[in-house]
Amino acid sequence: MRSNKVASIALLVSVALTTIVSAVLLVFAAYSYNSESSKRWQELQRVLNISADQLALGVAMPAWNFDDKQVFSIMRASMNQRDLHAIVLYGTGSKREQVVQRGAGDKLETSLPLATTPDMLVAQRPIIVDGATIGTIKVFATPTYVRQDLLDQRRANLVAILVLAAVLVTSLYGLYGS
Repeated sequence: MRSNKVASIALLVSVALTTIVSAVLLVFAAYSYNSESSKRWQELQRVLNISADQLALGVAMPAWNFDDKQVFSIMRASMNQRDLHAIVLYGTGSKREQVVQRGAGDKLETSLPLATTPDMLVAQRPIIVDGATIGTIKVFATPTYVRQDLLDQRRANLVAILVLAAVLVTSLYGLYGS
């Protein structure tokens, strides 16, 4: 009878300590997740803004000279960031828009219609040559990868906490139960 009582007390102490440790770890994991989430969203916005700034400068002369081949080449080269979904150059006057976007299988396409979603981030910059605005560049970034990475991190943190809790309960029960 005494050993059953000791075993139940050992189990109760093990569960109580594990609950406290797990709660502390969950608070730390939530803080860490929020911090990482904020950093990831800021980094995505930074990449988007830098890409828009560089593109506005990079396509200015080829767009001014109506060198569509060079414009597309620069736009394609700028799509090396996995988070970038599409780049659109809107010319002034009769100049038509030029599009480079990710299609099926992340293949780059230069066709319309532009396939964006409302949750995409957008940066827009004027294209200026000799003080005159000759067009606008728009860069679209998808939040899909940031969301997936953050979800993966959340799952990994939760699994680590659950494994640690199980090891802690087992270890403490083993120590108190023997």
